[in-house]
Amino acid sequence: SHDLTPQVQVPTGIAVFPKDIYKMPRAYCEQMFNLKRWMVMPEGGHFGSMEEPELLVAEIRAFFRELR
Repeated sequence: SHDLTPQVQVPTGIAVFPKDIYKMPRAYCEQMFNLKRWMVMPEGGHFGSMEEPELLVAEIRAFFRELR
């Protein structure tokens, strides 16, 4: 069967903040993206990048380190 929704081919990493308002289901993300990394963050919410900037920076660095 032909899938009408193309998968995003760019390597993708997703950081899930536990107190975020909406969480994308991992199965959906695996279907829609070239998912290389899925990390459930220990803290943070809807404004995770402002609430836990050090954790997010560490996660972004880890994602790109794996792509080398």
